Amino acid sequence: MKKQCVVVFAIFCVIAFCMAPAAASAGDSEKKISDNIMVSPLVLPIYETKSSLTGAIVSGQTKTYTYVVPSGDTQMDVQLSWKSSSNSLALLLTSPSGRTYGEYNDNYESSTPNARIPVHLEAASGTLPSGTWTISVSGKSVSGSESFTLVVNTYN
Repeated sequence: MKKQCVVVFAIFCVIAFCMAPAAASAGDSEKKISDNIMVSPLVLPIYETKSSLTGAIVSGQTKTYTYVVPSGDTQMDVQLSWKSSSNSLALLLTSPSGRTYGEYNDNYESSTPNARIPVHLEAASGTLPSGTWTISVSGKSVSGSESFTLVVNTYN
């Protein structure tokens, strides 16, 4: 009986040890940036696109765009995507009050670089700050020129 209890306890310890890093990393993926806004990787694709644009960027360049968040919206999805995962881009969001969110890079949703930066912002209570948000796209390390697509959607 003692031997069976030791084996069961050992198996329990191994399972608990394996689960601990997964639980820690899952909690790290969502961050409360301010008292009102939670930021996490965007899991689902943006189905209803309110704003989409394409552009091209070179290494060291930053392009800035604006997006007007209507009053009453509680969530915003932003996705920056490009073709070559060997190129590195970054995304920075700035609220109408000047509060910055990011800089998010191509490792934001995983431990390996990819050609996509998906960001989901959600008001923890109330609504997102309405007005003109600034969205900056930076070419961190780009060989030649990289085309990109920026998609933004807000909803309540």
